[in-house]
Amino acid sequence: MHAVLITAYKDYPSLLRLVRRLDRGFFKTYIHIDRRSRISRSERAELSRHGATIINNRFVRWGSISHLLAIMDLLRLATAEADVDYIHIISGQDYPLVDAETFRSRCDGRIFMNFEPVGEYASGGWFGGRLIQALARGVHPGPGQAVVSVAVVLAAALIALAVPRLVTRRSPS
Repeated sequence: MHAVLITAYKDYPSLLRLVRRLDRGFFKTYIHIDRRSRISRSERAELSRHGATIINNRFVRWGSISHLLAIMDLLRLATAEADVDYIHIISGQDYPLVDAETFRSRCDGRIFMNFEPVGEYASGGWFGGRLIQALARGVHPGPGQAVVSVAVVLAAALIALAVPRLVTRRSPS
């Protein structure tokens, strides 16, 4: 089973379309909706009727530590499920270009956490001029291990850097 973790703020029609696209027999859907969102309770209920687990416990500033913590909340929910093998982290405005069968055939136990430089940008671009693309390397997870995207590794690194600073700031003098 694949878990899809979605952070969303707006554009309910696109979010509903995304949730409907995800095959409930193959994907478990977890959505964090920003507390500032105008997505209504009835709209959240409709997403739940389509099989999504909804939380909205945080005010999220996109790309900030609050966004990362919302993703971590979703990760806790997804990893509590014993049958989750893969985890996909997306936004509410993303949309899968392939169906569940394509995911099933490509995600056959391989881990998608490696990267390789695949080209130079003429302008020098991101990552020192290199485009980084995750590639499958034929590495297989052990029993009970979930495969998580490289975003989680980056998120963990950010938490490791941010938490000591937050704790230091809150400590009494």
